[in-house]
Amino acid sequence: MSTLVNAVVESSENPQVDRLREILDSGAMRSAQKLLNTLNPAEVAHLLESLPREQRDIIWHMLPDEMSGETLLEVSDSTQFELTKDMSLEDWLAITDNLDLDDLADLVQDMPRQLTRELVLSMDDQRRHLLETVLSYPEDTAGGLMNTDVVTIRPDVTLDVAMRFTRRIGDNMPKDTDKLFVVNRDGKYLGVLPLWRLVSGNPEDSVAEIMSLDLKPMSAGLSAKDVARRFETYDLISAPVIDEDGIVGRSYHGRRRGRLDPCRRRTPIHESGRSLRRREHVRTGTRLNPSPCGMAWH
Repeated sequence: MSTLVNAVVESSENPQVDRLREILDSGAMRSAQKLLNTLNPAEVAHLLESLPREQRDIIWHMLPDEMSGETLLEVSDSTQFELTKDMSLEDWLAITDNLDLDDLADLVQDMPRQLTRELVLSMDDQRRHLLETVLSYPEDTAGGLMNTDVVTIRPDVTLDVAMRFTRRIGDNMPKDTDKLFVVNRDGKYLGVLPLWRLVSGNPEDSVAEIMSLDLKPMSAGLSAKDVARRFETYDLISAPVIDEDGIVGRSYHGRRRGRLDPCRRRTPIHESGRSLRRREHVRTGTRLNPSPCGMAWH
């Protein structure tokens, strides 16, 4: 069971969860749906863990797809199996479509191998490639924990250009983004541009003039313990993850770690009929384009 679920179970002082149990017992499904919509995935997971199987199945089928995927990451392995054992490929595609790739990588490890292969083959090329990148690293490393939704920028652009760039991203800005990663033409990490410096700096200054060189990147092979230690020591919200080719992703403070097992290793996709491919840098013109490692301004 995940750390979040354990915390909720131990407290068991959520009046909404208790109220939902009472509503289920009364059979008022419409009221149950309304109350269910106010709970977060960890609270729903706690509810599912504590209900008898019949009521658990009712609640599970009431969840919207975007909530189902997040909830599966919070329940125990046995509950996850019971909830998903009869799910079709279409069901899996629906609930995983909006998951972050690091969370999806966690989830596919618990799926039957054949189903994993079919799910991966059903993805578009870019999402499949990004998932393969995360799965190519052991789960208890920075590479295995990272998310690939990084935002990079070149050092020679002005803050005015950088500000317009971030506005264009808008609601697609990755969660917990507190800085942009500065890279050269080859995607090599140079430093960071904290968002507070971006909004307070002179628009005519270049990124190179105000970027910070203090934040050292994390190697993709860095152990999970060392990742956690760095976040605690330097009070980080996010940090770049690199390999020999350049920046491959980012680790961030909100990353789920409850399902991490140091003795567990991910099964590479090539064992299910896919071959792992190294990330390729995408070089674009002077405009925003999606790239295999996130979003970049070149």
